This record gives sequence, C-alpha cells and structure tokens, in this order.
Amino acid sequence: MATIIPGNVSEKAILADEIEIGPNEEGIADVVPPLGKTEEHKRLWFLRSKQHDPNDIATQPSVYDNADVATQYQPRDDWENLHRFDPLSRWTWSEENKVIRKIDWRIMTWTAIMFTAMELDRANISQSLTDNFLEDLHMTTNAGEFPAQLLAKWLGPDRWIPSQIVLFSVVSASQFALAGRSSFLVCRALLAFLQGGFIPECVLYLSYFYKHHELTIRLGFFWTGMFIADILAAIIAFGLLHMRGVQGRSGWRWLFLIEVRD
Repeated sequence: MATIIPGNVSEKAILADEIEIGPNEEGIADVVPPLGKTEEHKRLWFLRSKQHDPNDIATQPSVYDNADVATQYQPRDDWENLHRFDPLSRWTWSEENKVIRKIDWRIMTWTAIMFTAMELDRANISQSLTDNFLEDLHMTTNAGEFPAQLLAKWLGPDRWIPSQIVLFSVVSASQFALAGRSSFLVCRALLAFLQGGFIPECVLYLSYFYKHHELTIRLGFFWTGMFIADILAAIIAFGLLHMRGVQGRSGWRWLFLIEVRD
C-alpha cells in the first residue's frame, strides 16, 4: 500500500528514533518501533532499483505516524480487517518482496487473464461479421456503453469484477440463440452494462496492492492481454467459423457458444 506523508511533516520528525521526547513522553520510544529509511523511487521503470538489505526495516512513514492527522484515517468499527490493523507493525524488505511476488501471482496474473477473457469475448463480434452474421439477423453495421462503476463502488471491485466475468460470459454465450435485431440489441446492451468499467475497476483493484512505481510496469503486462486476445480470437474464429452447417447452425453461433465456454 502506498504511504502518504503530510506535506508539513518532515522525514526527520516522522522517524520514531529521531522524535524529540518531552518530559511527559518518556518511554514512547520504547513503544513505537523505528521506521525504515525513506525509499527512493526510480523515475522510469527500466532504471535499476536501489538494492536494500533484506533484513532492514521496509515500513515507510505514513499518516499514522503523525498524531495530528492519524485519527482522521482510523478505519471504521465495521471494517472487516479491523482486528489486523496495527500502525505499529513493521516488516523487512525481504518480507515485503515475498508479499509482492505472491501478489504478482495471485492477483496480477489472474487480473490479466480476466482482461484477456473479456477482450476475447469483445473480439467475437468482429470475427462473426466475417461469417453470415448480418444476413442471418437481417441487420446492417449501422447499429454505445453503460457505466457499471456505480455498482463497483457499491459492491467493491473485489466482488463486482468476478461477478462481471460470470454474468457477461452467460450473456455472451446466449448469443448462440440470437433470432434478430431485437434480441441482438438486448444482448449487446447487457454486455455493455456488464463489461462497462471493467478496465478502470481492474486498475483500481490493482492499486490496492501495489505502490505507484510498482504498478507502472505491471499495467504494461496487463495491457498485453488485449493484444494476446486479439491474436487468439482470430485463430480460434478461423476454426469455429468452419463449423457452419453443424446441426444446421451458422458458424458464428458456434463461435459465441464455444469460445465463451473455453
């Protein structure tokens, strides 16, 4: 989690081992563990990061080290992780690096996979146009996106993002049974609502786990999912569109049904 240092508080005043102890504050230094040295962030992602001693304290100064504002940032009594909240907790660089690697695998990787899956679904409509999609539905290409961010704010991205994946997959698969313009517009409107805001919600979700200088390169990998999906969509569509005539169905119907299930 990125740390916030109030502008009127210097690093020297924040570090516990450099705070001046008054006559009525004897013993505070024994209670407040020392913080780590302020981390110097690299300005560009390709620059070499400064190497830290794995056993050094990595905890950076935050608003909780300033008694004047700390109370304003206290979590609510109904916060689910209140029992784990401890501003005096300290950790080493070795422990922080292990957490980052775990987040890379358990959060970043699967977020990129979800984005690739969504982009794969969005690419289906373009691929279906190479079949007889428009003729079957008696449509032309003269046919926008509903904001779902309000739901994400209400439910939280950790709940809404997986819900989006499940719901828009069901709606996308149902396009197998499209019967005309009306059913097509209903499905696409539902998909626009369910997929709308997916990308900013994912970025917001990732920002809960990474510092700003850690997030930059990871967002680069995140966006590669879009290009991977576009490549895979064309290759998969080539095979599925050749299923035209199977059980008397058009190829684009099998494309919507099978690719979503995969």
